[in-house]
Amino acid sequence: MNQAERQLVRQMFAEQGLSVADWAREHGFSLPLVYAVLKGRNRASRGESFRIAVALGLRPAPQDQSLFQMRALACNPLEPIKPNRQPAAGQGVAV
Repeated sequence: MNQAERQLVRQMFAEQGLSVADWAREHGFSLPLVYAVLKGRNRASRGESFRIAVALGLRPAPQDQSLFQMRALACNPLEPIKPNRQPAAGQGVAV
C-alpha cells in the first residue's frame, strides 16, 4: 500500500463526486480511521483499518473470509446498560 495507490483512491472519490465521509458512513467505518488509512498514517495491518484498506482496494482480501468477518456480539453495543438489571432465572448472585 504505497502513496500512489492511496492517491489513486482519493482521485477515484473526486471523480465520482463521493466524499470520504459519505463512503465511511455507508460502509460503517470510523471516519478518522478512513482518513488515517488514506493518508498513510495507519499501516492498515489488522482490525478495522485492515478492513478499510480491503474495502478501498488497497489490500487484497484474505483467503479465509471467516477470519475477516466481525464476530457476532451477544449484546447490542449501542444499547445502554441498565443499572438495576435483575439476573435471569437460575443465575442468582452467589453470597
